[in-house]
Amino acid sequence: MVGGGLQRKWLGLKQRTEWRFRTLKDKNTAIVFSTEEHTEKEIHIKPQNRQSDDPMACHNVLARVSTTSLNNILGATAPNGSSLYCKTMTGFMLHSCAPTMREKILDVITKQRLGEISIANRAVIVRAIQRCLLSPLHTEKAVLRTAAYNVLLGTYGKDLSLLKELINTDDEDDDLAGTNCSTREAQQHRINSNEAVSSEDIASTDRTLEPPHSGDLSHLIYSNKNVTEVVRVMQHIAVEALKVTAEEPKLIKVVSDIDDTLFAGWLDRRYPVHVLYPGVTDLYARISRGLIAAGKGDKMPSITFLTARPRGWLSVGRYLTVQHLNSLGVPKPTVLNGSVRGLISSKRIASLKLDNFTRYVTLFPEFQFVFFGDSGQGDALLASRLVQMFPDQVLGAFIHDVTPGTKQTGDGQLKSFYQAQGIHFFNTYVGAAGAAHAKGLLSSKDVREVIDAAQAELENLSFVGPRAADLKKVRQQELRDDIAAVEQELKSM
Repeated sequence: MVGGGLQRKWLGLKQRTEWRFRTLKDKNTAIVFSTEEHTEKEIHIKPQNRQSDDPMACHNVLARVSTTSLNNILGATAPNGSSLYCKTMTGFMLHSCAPTMREKILDVITKQRLGEISIANRAVIVRAIQRCLLSPLHTEKAVLRTAAYNVLLGTYGKDLSLLKELINTDDEDDDLAGTNCSTREAQQHRINSNEAVSSEDIASTDRTLEPPHSGDLSHLIYSNKNVTEVVRVMQHIAVEALKVTAEEPKLIKVVSDIDDTLFAGWLDRRYPVHVLYPGVTDLYARISRGLIAAGKGDKMPSITFLTARPRGWLSVGRYLTVQHLNSLGVPKPTVLNGSVRGLISSKRIASLKLDNFTRYVTLFPEFQFVFFGDSGQGDALLASRLVQMFPDQVLGAFIHDVTPGTKQTGDGQLKSFYQAQGIHFFNTYVGAAGAAHAKGLLSSKDVREVIDAAQAELENLSFVGPRAADLKKVRQQELRDDIAAVEQELKSM
């Protein structure tokens, strides 16, 4: 067995591991090994073993190895080029074992030795359980869900906040093999160089990526019909959130729409389609306030995206949205999907997003929120409801005005009606930064950093079509106008 072992490393909220696993020829044995040069030993496990007393059975190996080895096994990923259905050793064990053996594994990793398992690996465990829950191949749903709840109930304070972030962001497939890395890297290069990306490019890229078949925290809890279990977990989340708030009273998450808010993708024809608006990511990052890790500075919480797009079978719809956002350079996105019924009208879209947000607030009560949407559909109506229903949690609501030539929003209400409620409409993200500064969400330095980022990104942005040059000049003038107005406001303060 491996002794001592690899130091667990963190980058943001993601665990990096040098441990890998693969199956041997007999198909009944998996080997966990390190890619480092100085490896002490390999660990052999038999995931499909039906003899509970076999020392190589998964639960027996997990029960007896050292704490370091336990975490190495749980965090091990499949090597590059692997065609394995499961990309983590945890998922592979849970997927491969018979129900009785799976229950024994879950008992070890979610109860007996949970206290020895890193927060990153606890998230790996929960996501692996969720994949089983969403699969028709696994029928013991109550056992699986209880095991996932054990992980949540056995995690406290800031650790629980970090765990919830990790479960929701589902960063796992960034490190996983089996994805088309060259396609993703080429797409990322195009985004970084601010080239226009077509809908076909995005769809093509998404189709090459294997869905991870994972859910999210909201689905894990609110899809449970056992009310007693749900209440117990939600009480635990609420109590631990109070402890976090006492230590970190100013945690802020950005909640955003996607189309015509993050990038032009619906009504907005002023910018290239599916290219991030100038300054948007910098603004979101500067408004966000995450947990502070000792000696490591601020941790930016993931950006949460509200969408009325359907949650596809096995969460494929959510996964494609996440991959779309990743391809655009948005780190650690959390996507709260809707359903088919939400695609009918602006008011229904707003209602569906409100339902999703309401659940999300209960899952992250230690955070306050800032909302960004656009004027094209039901986001202004949603913003109005958010500031009325959650006056203490929602610190500000900002609407990207993608219909500047009209007095009404997509839901038919006058923009002035919403402005009277404190909802700010903006043309550029520099204007949004100025409004955020007025609400105390940004410092003057932050605003100037957003200005610099927006200017540089717009300068490098490639417009297409016969009027490309004229369109860019108009956008640059809009940005200059907002910069002048914001600079004047900063000087007057």
